[in-house]
Amino acid sequence: MDNLVQLLNEAANNIFQSHFAAMIELLKDPVRSSQVMYSKRIIGEATLDVMEEPVSDEMTLDDKKESLLATIEEDVSNNYRKLKEFGKFLTSSNEFKEMGEKILREYAQYISEKDKQLLPQESIERITNMASEILRDNYEALSLSIDEPFQLASLLDPQLNEKILGKVELYRSSLAVSIGIILKAVRSAVHESSEHLELLVSALRKFEKTVPIADTIFKEYIRRDPEQDSKKEVDCYNETLSYGMQSVTSTGCGGRIYLPPGTNEKFTKMRIDFGATFFQVRREIEKKKLDPEELKLLLRDCLPDYKSQFSDKNFKSIFDILELVKEKCSLVNIHCLKTIVKIFKIKKAMVIIKKYEEQVDVFCEAMTIDLCLDQKFEVVRRPQPLLCEKLTFILNWEPQDYSLKDVMDVLTKCTSDSSINVQITCMIDTIGKSNSIAVDCYIPMSQAGYVVAIVFQKVKHAQVKALSRLIWRNVLVWDKHTTTSDEDIDKVVEQEKERAKQMKDVTEEDIKKDIEEEKAGKIYIYEAGIQLNSPLAWQCENALGQLSQDHHEVHLFYSSSKIAQLIIMNLHTKRSVTKLGIYRTPISDECATFLADALAENKIQELHELTLFLTPMSESSLNIILQSLQENSTLNHFYIRDTSISRSVSRNTETLLAAFLEKNTTLTKVYLYAITLSEDFLPILFDMVARSKAHLTLDRENKEAVATFPGYGSIMDRIHFSM
Repeated sequence: MDNLVQLLNEAANNIFQSHFAAMIELLKDPVRSSQVMYSKRIIGEATLDVMEEPVSDEMTLDDKKESLLATIEEDVSNNYRKLKEFGKFLTSSNEFKEMGEKILREYAQYISEKDKQLLPQESIERITNMASEILRDNYEALSLSIDEPFQLASLLDPQLNEKILGKVELYRSSLAVSIGIILKAVRSAVHESSEHLELLVSALRKFEKTVPIADTIFKEYIRRDPEQDSKKEVDCYNETLSYGMQSVTSTGCGGRIYLPPGTNEKFTKMRIDFGATFFQVRREIEKKKLDPEELKLLLRDCLPDYKSQFSDKNFKSIFDILELVKEKCSLVNIHCLKTIVKIFKIKKAMVIIKKYEEQVDVFCEAMTIDLCLDQKFEVVRRPQPLLCEKLTFILNWEPQDYSLKDVMDVLTKCTSDSSINVQITCMIDTIGKSNSIAVDCYIPMSQAGYVVAIVFQKVKHAQVKALSRLIWRNVLVWDKHTTTSDEDIDKVVEQEKERAKQMKDVTEEDIKKDIEEEKAGKIYIYEAGIQLNSPLAWQCENALGQLSQDHHEVHLFYSSSKIAQLIIMNLHTKRSVTKLGIYRTPISDECATFLADALAENKIQELHELTLFLTPMSESSLNIILQSLQENSTLNHFYIRDTSISRSVSRNTETLLAAFLEKNTTLTKVYLYAITLSEDFLPILFDMVARSKAHLTLDRENKEAVATFPGYGSIMDRIHFSM
């Protein structure tokens, strides 16, 4: 048997090796391919870690291709059945389908019959952590959904042990690299604790494009959570629910506080009352036959932090929308539902809600804090909120002496806003000999700055006497037992106001972005190359990934300097590209430096023609490019026309122009439109042209001065003027 396995391993390895060279040519994006292979369990995590590292001199894109295929080859040589898995993976991609079919045919011809004689082998790497399995199952879809990696990294950075924001900022111009950095850090964090998967879901729900994958991940997480039975929430249509005896561990003393008999029954009754209320109100709303789009518009205005989820196309019906509203409600707060009923004037529903609010008042007055330990006030299970949304009040109270209503009154007094989403937790704290109550408030990011500024103003004027400490984003920002100056408080208030302003600016930018996305981003792939009209970053990544050896031209129109920079960086690995054109797109000094670096070091190895047409740039940017052309040995044609540079350039620019014409031996055509040269520089220029092979096209403003120059006749066949 062992000899047969060895023979089959060798046969599989031979098949793989016969296609190795062709696969190297076809494999355009090893990072993207490795993410899909990881999701399909073709490769392991160690290989994916290497692939998701940024490209460097030590690990180029070609190195990554060879490393990825070498790893698969090694797996195939040790387990021939891996070849079949790999072949199936290839057939799922249009790019690799033909090769995958060849591999599967050869597998069937040389291996399948003999394979039947052997016992099945375990060929799929499994991960014991349930959350890690869910992340891996959805890894491919997740990598495709993320289109705002920097914003996502800024939310996740405080939650992860591995700080990622700086790395993503460093590689911000490359979408694929930025996504790889984030996903690698998330994988590591989820391996350590499944709670990090919930935090990922919370972050993903902040962006419209990632809402669907976030919901998919969380639904699967709830379904497979082994502790789900103890966390399950009552459904609107359930009439009975049994909880049994529960206990909670105190954080300070390490002992247990047992809830007295009857406590769970009171919470169970409250949950059922909520379910019945929501059911009746839902029925009245559906009778009203509201326009779902109008209802979503209202909720986007009322709940800006849920904007992305309400924009999800899956929320088409009133029922779907109200399910999300239910998530926003808690046992003691149905303000969102009440707002809908009030705005659309649904009178019967208002009566039902008023009756429930009376029940809530009675419940809050009757329930002392120690009876609320470890009880969930949410009615639909939600992923853990992000750290940047957490505000904790430490109240100097004995838990058994105060009711839930007392806590709610303090929060209302502190915030002047009863609609804040509050999760109540209690702990035994060691301030002197007394206990204290910790109240965690999770505030939507869009409201956080506003709320925190209000709280600090209240604290500053000593309007909340019960407050002992205030913790914002897990940092102690105020302590009753230490001296906190008015200046310190004012500083935090100003910081939060500025943060709130930034959040508002981001919201406005998001709206502008939504409008732009509707009309921008036209990509045309034709026989000779690709044309990109106002593309987004992710569209550039995808389009450039589709370039084959037959595509020789890349042309960018009506875009930004950042996008131009992104394309230049990506072209380092596209050896078939011989023409690059950038049209009506500004060129910043940073972008010019990237381009100059590529030209000086001949990084775009086959680039023969460069066109910069109506690309606004500073004279310093032009000089950076001219300087690099002295060292370039690939360009044959260089075209530049820019309306932002003054027609009369400085002597420094003229000197650089002459120097590159003298030193560059490959340029045969140089077009300099909209640039007027000084008369005393023309003899120097003509001398350079006479000694080179280049044809020079100048702006027509130079024609009169050039025509009178004595040496013009000898080089007139190589001096041209724009029309």
